[in-house]
Amino acid sequence: MIEQDIYEKDGSYIIKKEINGECLVFGIFDNLEEAIEKRDELEEYGWPYDENTEDNSKIEKYIYEKDGRFIVSKKIKDVDIIFGNFNSLDKAKSFKRKLIENAWNVNFVSKPLIYGKYIQNINGNFTISKTFGDIKKSFGSFKSLDEAVFARDNLVDDNWGMDKSTILSNIGISELTGSDKNIGKVGKNYTVFHWENSKCTIFGFYNNYRLAVRVKDKLIDDWNADNFDYLENFQKKDTRYITRVGKSFRVNKSINGVLKTFGHYKTLDKAISVRDKLIKNNWDDSILEYKSQSKNVPDRYNHIHRNHRGFDVVNRIGGVLTNFGTFETLDEAISYRDDLEETNWVIKEEPISEEKFDEFIYLKEDGRYYLKNTIDEEVRIYGVFDNPLDAISMRLECIKNNWSFVSVLESEYLENPSMHVSFGSFYEDDLEEIAEDMLYSDIAKDILEFPVTVGKSYKNRGWAVKRSYLNDFIQYSDFEKECNFLVCGKEVSGKINIHTRLFYFTNEELSNYLRKLYDIDGKIQTRINLDLDYGNYKINNDPLERILKFETKFSKSFKKGLFAIPRSISQKLIPVLPYESNCKFLVNNIPAEGKFNLEFRMRFNDKELIEDLECNYGDGDDLEIIIYL
Repeated sequence: MIEQDIYEKDGSYIIKKEINGECLVFGIFDNLEEAIEKRDELEEYGWPYDENTEDNSKIEKYIYEKDGRFIVSKKIKDVDIIFGNFNSLDKAKSFKRKLIENAWNVNFVSKPLIYGKYIQNINGNFTISKTFGDIKKSFGSFKSLDEAVFARDNLVDDNWGMDKSTILSNIGISELTGSDKNIGKVGKNYTVFHWENSKCTIFGFYNNYRLAVRVKDKLIDDWNADNFDYLENFQKKDTRYITRVGKSFRVNKSINGVLKTFGHYKTLDKAISVRDKLIKNNWDDSILEYKSQSKNVPDRYNHIHRNHRGFDVVNRIGGVLTNFGTFETLDEAISYRDDLEETNWVIKEEPISEEKFDEFIYLKEDGRYYLKNTIDEEVRIYGVFDNPLDAISMRLECIKNNWSFVSVLESEYLENPSMHVSFGSFYEDDLEEIAEDMLYSDIAKDILEFPVTVGKSYKNRGWAVKRSYLNDFIQYSDFEKECNFLVCGKEVSGKINIHTRLFYFTNEELSNYLRKLYDIDGKIQTRINLDLDYGNYKINNDPLERILKFETKFSKSFKKGLFAIPRSISQKLIPVLPYESNCKFLVNNIPAEGKFNLEFRMRFNDKELIEDLECNYGDGDDLEIIIYL
């Protein structure tokens, strides 16, 4: 034992403690500092563990693994509640985070995420209150938010002083009665649950009552809580030919190799009804009130689908059906579709959209986190941050100081996106003093800036970068749409995909920062600023260099219409730059060095060619490739 309750083995640090005569492992860590920090947290909370989950392998607090699945579970009033069962650890972590931020109230599945649930800031003090029926009850006032959160969490664990019969209502589930026993209402959604002794299992959330009833009927014989796979399969089967698009449900089916849409519907029930009617009539769309495309004037309705909201302009881009907008009249939709066709379905100016991260923080398309609040019926921005940790920290400061920091109107910021809003600890009295600092010049041309999703980059030390972010950095060309090449003398058409990845060399500060973001949510984004010390990648226009000749192996990937082009060959088209061996960049102002990876892959679709090659070549045989660009 190198520290109290910490043991070292094979370079790892293990937290072990004997409780009630049983030696329990509370985690394995790569470095001693993390282990000490976790040990101290466990001591603060009294070394909590769940006696009823000893059959499960504890991954972290509130998350257990069993039979390859990840269970989110918490004990409230000596009752074990299984809140969810997931097929990946990332999903379980994300669900746990949302539960914690909502004080273990499941209503967040129907409502926006709310930080500080049951906590209000009144005259600088943080007051805890909760409504029981029509009665609002107060549970004390605290000087700091941390104290209020700690007290609220203890109240949740004690079920707010109520007996066990109120546990479900206190976590946001309203039980239905009669024949609907085991079904609960959660906001606008439904859930299925089951009590067994002192354990309650929640079997998912459903946006449709009829689906919840079917799930309950499927479970009622054995209430098997160990495996949810069949539930997922059942839901998929129940919604066959139905796809959720925004707030509506689309009915579509592939007919003779063409995906055909049979309308968008406001509810899943309506979509199921239409689908069942179409199946009975052999998918004859003449039974519908509106046919998605007119047989007499196909061009007029091409890429336009009608639904209850109006007319959608849609097109399949990269294998994904994309909705480009909804219009009240058909003429407006046709006009917009014609404009898109002229630009090859590329939107030059996309409207600003955002995703709500919590009550005051919004993640926009630029990958930044915007701290906003409505003051005197006007939306004001209190900061723009590259990562959620800084945004959360500033949000807490704003709450503590009753939003007395400097801010700008959102409307003014949108009119001038170059306005720099990251104010730190400034008050209204300092507004004139810092006004001159609010504008900054555009990012210099020798810097390439783009967002990346954090994922497991703390461990993998790199990211895949979207090609669309790099169009100016790596010159785009028509060969990425279509080009011709020869395989053993047989001509084929295909297209080259350029896959781009950025790796960083060992960097403990950066790894720790990325790990903190990942622990919040692996889908969080951060920003990269890459120094363009060596300029941009330019296409070699020498016609003699635009014939690529090499050999590849006939393999499993080739049978699927895919093979790699060696960089030694692709450099004839796009020369190798020093970025690929060493480059410098910033990750949220953390300096880093690494390398930029370019991978060229040819993708094609020619079943006849593949069948011919399978008859004449075996795995590992050489194939001669000649690409004409």
